[in-house]
Amino acid sequence: MSENKLTIGIGEFVVSSSCVLEAVGLGSCVAVCLYDKGKKLGGIAHIMLGKSEGFDVNPMRFADKAIDAMLKELLKKGCKQNNLTAKIFGGASMFSNIKTSMEIGNNNVNAVKAILKKYGIKIIAEDTGGTHGRSVWFDLDNGKVVVSKVYGPTIEV
Repeated sequence: MSENKLTIGIGEFVVSSSCVLEAVGLGSCVAVCLYDKGKKLGGIAHIMLGKSEGFDVNPMRFADKAIDAMLKELLKKGCKQNNLTAKIFGGASMFSNIKTSMEIGNNNVNAVKAILKKYGIKIIAEDTGGTHGRSVWFDLDNGKVVVSKVYGPTIEV
C-alpha cells in the first residue's frame, strides 16, 4: 500500500494516482471509488446525499454532481469511460429508530447506482447498508479497497 495518503471529506472528491485515498466516518454517506486499471488512475467521492435538486452551496455533496465532476476529471486525465469500474461503500442506517434516517443511506446507494448505470460504469464491489459506519482506504497502485466497519470485520475488496 502506498505511503502517500489523501483524506477526502464530505462533499469532496479527488482524482489521483500512486496514493491511497481515504474516506473515514461513512455513515449514511457513500464513498464512490472509480478506477482505470490500465492507467492506475482513480478517484473517490465522499457523497452525502443523492440528488442536488438545485442546491448549490457545495454541489459535490450530492451524488449526481460529484460523480459527474469526478468522471469528467478522470476523462480529462486520459481514462476511457468504458475502462472504468466502480466500488461503492457506506449508505448505513445509522439511527434505526428514526424512519427517515434509515432511508437516507438506502436512497444514497440507489442514487449512486442509478448514476453509475447511466454512465455504463460497472460496480465490481460494494459494501453498503447495515447499521454501522465504515471507513475506506482506496489504493490507486492496485485498485484494492480496505474497508473497516465499526463493530465489524476489516475486509479487502
